[in-house]
Amino acid sequence: MSRIMPRRSYNNSARPHLAIHAHDKVIRRLVYLQDGRHVVTGSDDGAVRIWNVENGEQHGSSMEHNSEISGLAVTREGAKIVSGADNGSIKIWEVEPHEIVHEWTHPENYPIVAISPDDRLVAVGGRKVFLYSMDGMQLVNHSIDVGRTVWSMSFSPASDKLACGTDDDIRVYEVASGTLLLGPLESKRDVIGCVLWSLDGNKLFSCSDETIRCWSPNSGEPIGQPWVGHAGSINAISLSPSGSVLASASWDETVCFWDTTSGLPIGQHLRHFEGVTAVCFSPSGESVASGSWDGMMYLWRVSGSDPIENQEGQTIPGSSLSRSTGYKGLQSDSDPLYLSAPARAIALNALSIIHPTPSPAVERASQSSRPSESQPSPDLTPYIVRTDNHYLAGGSFGDIYRCRYVGGLEPKEVAVKAFRFRIAMEGDTDDRSVKMLRRELGIWKRLNHINIVPFLGIAYGFGMSGSMSLVSLWMSNDTLHNFLAKHDDSLGVMHRLQFLLDIANGLHYCKMPYYFSSVQ
Repeated sequence: MSRIMPRRSYNNSARPHLAIHAHDKVIRRLVYLQDGRHVVTGSDDGAVRIWNVENGEQHGSSMEHNSEISGLAVTREGAKIVSGADNGSIKIWEVEPHEIVHEWTHPENYPIVAISPDDRLVAVGGRKVFLYSMDGMQLVNHSIDVGRTVWSMSFSPASDKLACGTDDDIRVYEVASGTLLLGPLESKRDVIGCVLWSLDGNKLFSCSDETIRCWSPNSGEPIGQPWVGHAGSINAISLSPSGSVLASASWDETVCFWDTTSGLPIGQHLRHFEGVTAVCFSPSGESVASGSWDGMMYLWRVSGSDPIENQEGQTIPGSSLSRSTGYKGLQSDSDPLYLSAPARAIALNALSIIHPTPSPAVERASQSSRPSESQPSPDLTPYIVRTDNHYLAGGSFGDIYRCRYVGGLEPKEVAVKAFRFRIAMEGDTDDRSVKMLRRELGIWKRLNHINIVPFLGIAYGFGMSGSMSLVSLWMSNDTLHNFLAKHDDSLGVMHRLQFLLDIANGLHYCKMPYYFSSVQ
């Protein structure tokens, strides 16, 4: 496989340790094997594959279905894989040597699968959930008639209960009898894309639309407020081995992390170039694997971190990934390894940079699933702390304030651009300025490139009107013009050519058909 070594980004965004072009179509499911050295992926291309996360090579041959993969699970000891496909086929595979042990057809299309923690049972769900014994694949003497399409399932830690996420609610059943124990718990939002139990069985986590909810499986009442932070629908969630951190994968092209006690976002977002469809912690909790719409799988390492303190010296709740549980922060690698990545590279002597370019077919296919300009931008107002009451720069339409964002693992310097006129995004949609701003924000949210400043969200309370302001990363080296003027004597030809390459790469990315009309 080809290997491209990109240079480190100028900002502090986390970079993957390993990137693998795992499939030609979207990765629907992804799970670690117990050894922590292999990840199993399932895709719309009908293949189930095992990947060595140490060298990025595929382990053995592909395990094929004749239809898109809809369900994927592995046994706790890592010896067997259960996969389901859109045409209803269910297959049980031996990890070694990738041979089918059992195979049958489920009576409904798009079956979801789950394996009990004790490895005794396999649940296969559609509108009905069938339970099979793992040893002989015998059908247990009852089925669970949910009556609605099941999109996600999870066994309780004791393997005695089964939580099912449906079109818009959650239901918990007793495994032994099939009796409904709890629910329906109404989400009133959207399909329950994923449902998980806490390690002690005292909480249920679910994702629906752009939010995550925590529930009491005893009373059925929500615990706290919805966890909000994503700008697109959440496709999957994964619980760390310690149970203290939840990872979420979203169409907004990011993986986010949450403190399971406070429900607050923590750590640094992980950015993909397409919508993120699957995420999973490694068994040790030292790595995270994520898969996306473009068939790419990324592996991310973790490292230590300290709690964050606000200006009054108080520790911000949820701002530190728990030290006591062994889960640590996210690490940015200076030398990430890309294997068979769909990228174009421009090289200058020993320097090289990559330009990830989604194919036009993927761009067209994913446009309907991408966050649109009509979707709300995250409101970061509670997490923005002023460093100065006066703006540091300005232009014809707005002023720039230097601030700190304290909602993550480490405080980040951010730039807040306050308009010199009042913007009411919820106002008259026929207003030309509002329509243009909505469109530009929608485009900026979708831009994801190492040479383009990322859009973080909005904030209120700045400028003369106090209306909506835009938040992005603060560029500590000032503008390019000022930087060149300040360091003119110390910059050689190679440095200046590298700047040109950076600018060219950013412009080339923006010149894709999807964005071209806004950068002409």
